[in-house]
Amino acid sequence: MKTIRNGVFETNSSSCHVVTLMSSADKENLLNHNALIYVSGHVGPDDDCLGHVLTYDEFVRTFFEQMFENERFERRVLKRCEEPVKKILKQFWADFVTDIENNKIEFFASNGNPYYEYRYSQMPEWKDIEALDHDVKHRIARKLRFTEPDYDPEYLLEGAAELKLNHDTAYAVAWEKEY
Repeated sequence: MKTIRNGVFETNSSSCHVVTLMSSADKENLLNHNALIYVSGHVGPDDDCLGHVLTYDEFVRTFFEQMFENERFERRVLKRCEEPVKKILKQFWADFVTDIENNKIEFFASNGNPYYEYRYSQMPEWKDIEALDHDVKHRIARKLRFTEPDYDPEYLLEGAAELKLNHDTAYAVAWEKEY
């Protein structure tokens, strides 16, 4: 740990600090495996991030908005990649939100040591994206690796700050996200 700015908690690790505010409905969706916390934007060691609780449809829309921002080239690439990426996102969601117990496939290296790959990275569509555009595949892979939940919802919410409102309860959680 080193001091870079006075009065600010920082580490020299490869992580950012994430704060997420959520409603009781968001909390229930997270605990029932109907949502994930999505940390948006581009992050680095000097960034503090906001995480948003997103359902599947919100996740897909947000992912596409961030990955294929307004450039004409990106829109052309999006048209070619949209369907394979949607299938990959559906499997990613299953791997990390709804079917986390069965999200990996075991392989064996030539020396006999086992290693694991997530199911989404073994889909034919994953290879299709590289054939269409290697740079896009790299950016998607990087964003998905960063999006992989590195928190246990139950544990995360145990330490949540709770604020009672007139008709709801708001929850605030914070954690350090690896990248």
